[in-house]
Amino acid sequence: MVWLKKATVVLALVFLTVAVVGDIGVRAGWFKPTLRDVCGKTFINERVPLDGHAYRHYRFENVTFVVNGEGHGALEYNEIGAFTVTSDREEV
Repeated sequence: MVWLKKATVVLALVFLTVAVVGDIGVRAGWFKPTLRDVCGKTFINERVPLDGHAYRHYRFENVTFVVNGEGHGALEYNEIGAFTVTSDREEV
């Protein structure tokens, strides 16, 4: 059982190292997150791009969500009223 404790400690240290290096890398600009994080705004009667954006704690009313198939997006903890979905590309 000693090996199990050692393996757990090693895995925890590896995870912590990856998390810290990843955070430092993002802050230093070595690499960029895949989603543009957007928080706490209200969209009314607007076109809202979804590709490459993460919307959290937003309010959407009478909007058009635009999906062009150029990347993933996220909607979390939002208030969504009337909406439509469209694309600027024919093949999507």
